[in-house]
Amino acid sequence: MKAATITQPLASAAPAVDDQTLRPLNPRTLTIDIVLPVLNEAHVLERSVTKLHRYLASNLPYKWRIIIADNDSTDDTAAIARRLAERYPEICLLQLPEKGRGRALKQAWMSSKADILAYMDIDLSTNLDSFKPMITSLITGDAGLVTGSRLMKQSRTTRGFKREFISRCYNRIIRTTMKTKFVDAQCGFKALRRDVAQKLLPHIKDMAWFFDTELLIKVEYNGYKIHEEPVEWIEDTDSRVDVVKTATEDIKGLSRVRQEYGQSSFGEMAAFGGLLLFTAIFYLWNLTINGMANSYYAAAAQAASTNWTAWLFGSLDAANFVSVDKPPISMMIMGLSGRLFGFSSWSILLPHALAGIATVVLVYLVVRRWYGARAGLIAGAVMALTPAAALMFRFNNPDSFLTLFLTASAYSFLRAFEGSRPVLWLSLAGLFTGFAFNTKMLQGLLLLPIMTIVYISFAPPKLVTRLWHLGVAGMVTIVSTLWWSILVWLTPAVNRPWVGSTSNNSIWSLIFGYNGFGRLLGNGGGPGGRTGGMMQMGAQTAGQTASPAAQAMTPPIGMMGGSFGAGGHGGGPGGVGFGGETGAAYI
Repeated sequence: MKAATITQPLASAAPAVDDQTLRPLNPRTLTIDIVLPVLNEAHVLERSVTKLHRYLASNLPYKWRIIIADNDSTDDTAAIARRLAERYPEICLLQLPEKGRGRALKQAWMSSKADILAYMDIDLSTNLDSFKPMITSLITGDAGLVTGSRLMKQSRTTRGFKREFISRCYNRIIRTTMKTKFVDAQCGFKALRRDVAQKLLPHIKDMAWFFDTELLIKVEYNGYKIHEEPVEWIEDTDSRVDVVKTATEDIKGLSRVRQEYGQSSFGEMAAFGGLLLFTAIFYLWNLTINGMANSYYAAAAQAASTNWTAWLFGSLDAANFVSVDKPPISMMIMGLSGRLFGFSSWSILLPHALAGIATVVLVYLVVRRWYGARAGLIAGAVMALTPAAALMFRFNNPDSFLTLFLTASAYSFLRAFEGSRPVLWLSLAGLFTGFAFNTKMLQGLLLLPIMTIVYISFAPPKLVTRLWHLGVAGMVTIVSTLWWSILVWLTPAVNRPWVGSTSNNSIWSLIFGYNGFGRLLGNGGGPGGRTGGMMQMGAQTAGQTASPAAQAMTPPIGMMGGSFGAGGHGGGPGGVGFGGETGAAYI
């Protein structure tokens, strides 16, 4: 079967991870161009260029050239540069009609034929003795770009607190948001190989101070190694760089580059943070207004918080007389919350609210990967504001966890189409499907046949590979789905509670009867017949073990009294607490 072509998600523009192999350069024919970008630097130009020329002539055993790139200076910079070019054959002048350090470097490097392209700040704040050892990695092919670093332990830096603080904060932001490894992005002392420059410079968009950072990020993202040389650096107190303004522009540049590689811009991150905060407040505010909510599951949560056997089997009571009518995942989570925070209305409802927040996050992530951040934000907001979700994630019915696990399964399934570790993502989809099954049984398997058909029909790999992927994921699904059912089946009846909502104490009757075809065919208790004598616990409990449809037509007669009822806020899924006065008021 031929696989259909499927549009890849936006996140496919992820950074490259494979290291690029570079051939060594021949030292005997090696040429180096050193660019000095200048703008109105007449007061320091001759002194700095003369110093650099003298140093290179004495210490660099390669053919080299100094290029003075004038950014449309309005003082005597161009005239001084011409005199220097006339005096020294190794110096030339490149005049540009527009300003921008990045523009000067890009144009000078793109037109150069030298093997190594370098640049230095005109103030020569960096000790020139670091230049020769720095470019060694370029010659040997061990790095595609080299840069001086003022922030390494071996570096010796002299500068004011303000610039030091801003520099360290900015570079920390780069490493955190871009997941890069280099330490110092803005040291004006860099060099790269021409073959690397020819490949990457056309993709560098910034023409000003962010040029350095963008270059470093894209060099690393394309798999080239970056060597950082610790340097001795002394701040030029006459520097006219507006550090705060430059840092602000650099932050904007980082946001742009993130978008280029399929990552959220800082604006999108802020919007997502706002969505997350709104959802958290929306779901957590006044959470206990529903009291114990569905007192049937509240009773099971209390049992799970005090007795580990009840926690494992989903017992309705701590004495393990009978289990609830659902698998135990929801009760397990509520029971752990009760053990951690103490059993209360807040502790049993908190996990459901958190499940709602997590569901909104997953909806945002899956939509964003394929349709962009704006669509993801809209989808997340719609999910958060859907009335059914607003009710479900503030109540203690298992539906909240069912929704979370099915959403997680769908997210993992879609990730499997991206070509990166499909077996892992398919297995995760199967794992979450198993969690969904152990939350509401057959309802948790609704997506399984759809995912199987879609993957076998449209996934990119060959048919045999697709079948192998599905086979591995299928094994994970089977284990995560049936482990609890088999545990109940193999455990002697005297060592576990009666399987609730069955007449024969069989877990398979619960799966295929009450929670299976019984719900599909509308038979309430399922094909197994009327509930047996073990389940005759009075009208209150019987009302809770009946089907949700029956509860919807039953007034609070189905609510348990005492500490679980919490007044008029208790009741089953269709009772006062979920669909009545408090639910409507909350919406």
